[in-house]
Amino acid sequence: SQFKPEMKVVGGYPALPGQFPYQVSLRMATSYGSTRGHFCGGTIINERHILTAAHCLYRKNPEDMYIIAGTVQLSESGQQRRVQSYSYHNLYSDSSFKYDIGIVRLYTALEIDNQTVKDIPIQLSTPFTGTMCTVSGWGQTQEENSSITNMLMAVDVPIADWSSCVRNYSKLGDVVPQAGMLCAGFPSGGKD
Repeated sequence: SQFKPEMKVVGGYPALPGQFPYQVSLRMATSYGSTRGHFCGGTIINERHILTAAHCLYRKNPEDMYIIAGTVQLSESGQQRRVQSYSYHNLYSDSSFKYDIGIVRLYTALEIDNQTVKDIPIQLSTPFTGTMCTVSGWGQTQEENSSITNMLMAVDVPIADWSSCVRNYSKLGDVVPQAGMLCAGFPSGGKD
């Protein structure tokens, strides 16, 4: 079976306004409905650039994309910016998800207010196994058959040891964790 990335924040808590000011919603201008075109999350790295996953950008037209920053609800407007272009790692593979990283460039700069819109502090070292980290995003809040939540959610999970990560991912199908990937979560599941 083929592994497919899913938008999930299971076992988490609703984010407060300004709690994750670097979080953005990537959206398609041609999609509507309850998610308002939301298809992926991203992280502000500076006023013109957003870090996201390559699988979010693969085979998409940048002219159809925009981002919303400064909000914790998909139904709120926040700062809207059109996508000028994007690039992703030249070794990205949509079958193995190796090098699943991309950068979005915005036409106009975000207004960094350091309250609801802010660039993320860059971590220069790899966290140790067991270090608690926070995952945030808009996604399903249950393991199975739930819709994407309107509210930005967050969950605290530990960095997993590499052997456990490989063992658990091997149960999902074709994807095998690769060097450069980070694995987090509880062995018992329930938070993801």
